[in-house]
Amino acid sequence: MPNSLTDPIEVFAGVLGDKRPLVLLAGQSLDTASDAILGTLLARLGCAEHGTGWRAAIEQGMGASDMEWLSERFDRSVPSDPASRIFDVAWSAVFTSSIDPQFARRFETRGRQPEPVLSKDAYPRVPRSRSRPPIHYLFGKADETVDEARAPGSQGSLTRRLSLHATALVNRIAETATVGGLVVIAGYDPIGDWLPMDSLLAPLYGQAGPKVLWFGRADKPDSDLADEMLVSGSLVVTPETLTSAIAQLELRGVLDVAGSAAPDEPGMVSIAKGAVLDITPALRLRVEASASIVDDTWTEEPESLDGFELYGAFRRFHGTLGNFRSLVEGVARGFAVEREFERTLWKTVEKKLARLRQPDSDDVVILHGQSGAGKSIALARLTRRIRRERRLPVLAATNRIPHPQDVEAFCQESERLGTTTVLVCDSNQPPQRYEDLASALRSRGRRLLIIGTCYRIPDRGHSNGLVEAPARVSEAERAAFTEMSNRFDLPFYVATTDTDSIFAMLYRQLPVSRQRLAEGVSSEARTAEGVVRDRAQDTPRPAAALPPLGQQLIELGIASETAPLFEDDGKLAALGWDEAERLIDYVMVAGRLDSAVPVNLLFRVLGHASRLHWDQFSHLLGDLDLFRWRQDEEGSDFLISPRIQLEADLICRRRLTPEQEIERLIELIRNVGTGVDQGIERSFLLDLLFKLDRNGPRQEAYGSGYLRFADALKELREHNGVSDPDIALRECVFRRRAVFHPHG
Repeated sequence: MPNSLTDPIEVFAGVLGDKRPLVLLAGQSLDTASDAILGTLLARLGCAEHGTGWRAAIEQGMGASDMEWLSERFDRSVPSDPASRIFDVAWSAVFTSSIDPQFARRFETRGRQPEPVLSKDAYPRVPRSRSRPPIHYLFGKADETVDEARAPGSQGSLTRRLSLHATALVNRIAETATVGGLVVIAGYDPIGDWLPMDSLLAPLYGQAGPKVLWFGRADKPDSDLADEMLVSGSLVVTPETLTSAIAQLELRGVLDVAGSAAPDEPGMVSIAKGAVLDITPALRLRVEASASIVDDTWTEEPESLDGFELYGAFRRFHGTLGNFRSLVEGVARGFAVEREFERTLWKTVEKKLARLRQPDSDDVVILHGQSGAGKSIALARLTRRIRRERRLPVLAATNRIPHPQDVEAFCQESERLGTTTVLVCDSNQPPQRYEDLASALRSRGRRLLIIGTCYRIPDRGHSNGLVEAPARVSEAERAAFTEMSNRFDLPFYVATTDTDSIFAMLYRQLPVSRQRLAEGVSSEARTAEGVVRDRAQDTPRPAAALPPLGQQLIELGIASETAPLFEDDGKLAALGWDEAERLIDYVMVAGRLDSAVPVNLLFRVLGHASRLHWDQFSHLLGDLDLFRWRQDEEGSDFLISPRIQLEADLICRRRLTPEQEIERLIELIRNVGTGVDQGIERSFLLDLLFKLDRNGPRQEAYGSGYLRFADALKELREHNGVSDPDIALRECVFRRRAVFHPHG
């Protein structure tokens, strides 16, 4: 019979059964998805064969550009199925050596609202909680720029981080777990991990410490501390993986991942006329599988802060945003300016609520706008206002749209008390997705107002149920931002700005928000990439280009009116290396230099020899707000560019290495054509070449590519027949530049 004191499964089961504190120490190899990112990082750094684990990356050294690129890789990654089971367990607290910015968000399941802790001076609101677990980042996050939250990039900065912050955070583990709790170690390899083994075990050493269960360790740890802990029984080591243990406990009925994240203290949802919604544990678990119940604790007046605490809270609000509840709290503290469109949004919601009982009512409101325009903050303010002024029950969902079955029972409970439910969904999904959810619930007789977000829909502005968060900042909003900055005495405030773009203004005047803004526009770029990828599989055939036989076959239904434009390669798409990704890259690398790309050149680079018709690339890119279109002076050629140059710069920094950016530029140069496209493409090429030079806007940034630029121009001259004295002169200039450049 297994010994309940030494058998790892029995130890785990005992703590779960007694509902004692359960703390996870997650190493940098918790998930295979993270291991894949590490492999690409080591290849980028050129040390794939010279080290082990993340320690090899820190020994090689990582700069700011590496961290931006790494953040983009983390944003693109999806946790493996086994790791998802780990994230679903109701941990009381989590400590991790990972620098993945998305790590804390992985625990946003079953209604939980994890709270990131990034430095020794920061303390979670609740030290241990199954519904609000604190996530302690021992080594900061890859997307942070503030010193106390930034991930180290060198051996020296790692030593400093370990001394100042990581050790202090690790020292909290024993107190968080308590004597009767359990510390679970998983995904931790002392050889490659940034956290030294003795630094981890020392605070847990002693008879009065919590039990420590180390999964995935095949042999005895090489440590005197570990030896003594093994002898005393305070440490149990097992080669079994944590995911295997979770699966076994689920089969035995000891662990119910689907219902394990129940709130510690379920809040009350009071509604109008003194009524209170009866939210049973079963109902809460069902709803919070995909949405959060906005109970009364969300809208209570937050406790007062001053000095460093207030500044720290302000920085965290604008820097990481955190979960939706933290947005609501930040709005209550006055951390965000109320933009003018929010008044239109409130009036629209009020009208929809007034008409919701009518048979022909429209029960969807869409807030659309580009990233960085303030949609999330507007929804947080709206949520607080609905709860405080209208006393309606509200559900909040982020990143995904809830399933109808998850929210239907909550709507029924609300309707039983004569009230209507509001679902606030900040997921930036196409409007049709929200309409589908509304239709599904409407068909079941439910009354529900859905308020969702999507990226900007061009030329739609404000209409029935559609409210735009404009990119242009008004003078009144600029003045309000100045007043807020003065109120909080922000040391980094810049008094003036020469831009009307809300995105650019925030980036310049609020440096702490830069990583969040960069993450937002990168997410929009990935969304656009996905849209292009899907549309390319169903591109209309231009009727004028079809031979008569082809038109007859379409009319008879034998041939299709559409055809795939790009090759569908799932593996390349998952890595972001397919044609859709490259299309975004080509526009952005040129847009970073404020150069618009001729559309036919763009598609020629992607391997399409024939000119695309307007209806084809309009279908592919026409309503994507990330791009801007213009015609040449003759009105015969179209050019495409990014929305603003700053966004192109941020997207390039996160998506591409300097070498990859140079390769994208060379591909554009090599494909400049002759014939009907020669005029517009010649102008584009000369403009691009001047800006690539050391006298251009980015100075020596492209210096390592000077010789290759010259070779590409030679190839253009000799093989493509592009004979032009100005282009030949630029070829000579680049060859001369390459001779004197240190990397030439």
